[in-house]
Amino acid sequence: MREPIFGAPKRLPGHDPYGRLLKDYCLADNKAISCNGDARTLRPFVERVADAFGIKAVSWNCQPEIGLTINGKHVRLDLLIADAEGRRLDVESQKSGESSLLDRLTYYTSSLILDQLASGEKYGDLKDVYLAFVCKGDHLGTGKAVDIMEMAHMPEGKPVGAKFHWAVLSHDRLSSPENDLEWLLHDFFCSDAAKIHSPEMAERLKYLQSEEGCDMMYETREEEVARKTKEAKAEGKAEGKAEGKAEGIAEEKESNVLGMLRKGYPLEDIAEIAKIGVDDIRAIARKRGVKLP
Repeated sequence: MREPIFGAPKRLPGHDPYGRLLKDYCLADNKAISCNGDARTLRPFVERVADAFGIKAVSWNCQPEIGLTINGKHVRLDLLIADAEGRRLDVESQKSGESSLLDRLTYYTSSLILDQLASGEKYGDLKDVYLAFVCKGDHLGTGKAVDIMEMAHMPEGKPVGAKFHWAVLSHDRLSSPENDLEWLLHDFFCSDAAKIHSPEMAERLKYLQSEEGCDMMYETREEEVARKTKEAKAEGKAEGKAEGKAEGIAEEKESNVLGMLRKGYPLEDIAEIAKIGVDDIRAIARKRGVKLP
């Protein structure tokens, strides 16, 4: 068992590094989101939220792979989904109390819009922005478990310009799930894997409530990269395939490039350090939603 990080006390069996019982964990916990590299886990939930907006997800990324910096303010995104048209949906988990949810919805939406256009591009190229907040409480006071809203300029009843689409899912307002989206909202906050509706989410919760899963949740980004690289190399060796090793090396290199981009390294310096071309760096930035200067 690895020693706990960030100066936390030594972890007891069945507890996380801060003394919390593993059996109390649910998928809405921030740590579960930030370390969720298993795409199968939240895919049913993410795709159902995207369906509510009429979006067909083709790619998505999780913390800590994504983030925006607007006017010096860092916005950490939980799950960023893109469709074939380049529209993006951000799904946020807000398990703790949040009295300023409306302000956060506005700020995150504005940040996603500002991140769309580079210098010289036209405002007419802006695409609709989609944002879903999954909350424990009913912070907007609507009394609804699922509340979907749309904000648009509507001269003569026709929307003009980019629109804001918001969905607020409030677990405390969920009495008895009646559809797939409400069942998935239930699953997101359930701490008993036996009561979870989605098999994929139930299996992931079992893992996160295990000693091994807890260690994985509290590893640093560098430890995560090293672990995934080691796993990829071991898998490639076991199967006798070179691609496993290559994939691990590529992932480690991509993670290193992302780290340097977020620290503001010049592209030429990153290219020299990582031994890749500037065009490859730009491709990684686009893939991971990192805005270049």
